[in-house]
Amino acid sequence: MILDTLILQPNEKFDYDIDCTTLFNTDQGDSLATVVSTCEPVGLTVNGSVEDPSTAKVWIDVAQAAAGTYTVETLITSTVGRIAESEFIVVVQEITA
Repeated sequence: MILDTLILQPNEKFDYDIDCTTLFNTDQGDSLATVVSTCEPVGLTVNGSVEDPSTAKVWIDVAQAAAGTYTVETLITSTVGRIAESEFIVVVQEITA
């Protein structure tokens, strides 16, 4: 599922939060265990982490990326073994006035 599209300029580093309260039963004791992010095509540096029991955080660093469109895929695993896959698009472009 595509969650969002972000437009970032070269040299930016940005974080993106994925709310997992609707993906897992966080109110019934299930919570995030792991967050793994990858990027296609290769070019962005992405790192996923567990922010709290219901929020996955993905850090996006475009410092070494060429202008273009990238898809960031995130696999989120819960403590009871549920797995959710989320994707968002990152467009790297220089914005001029």
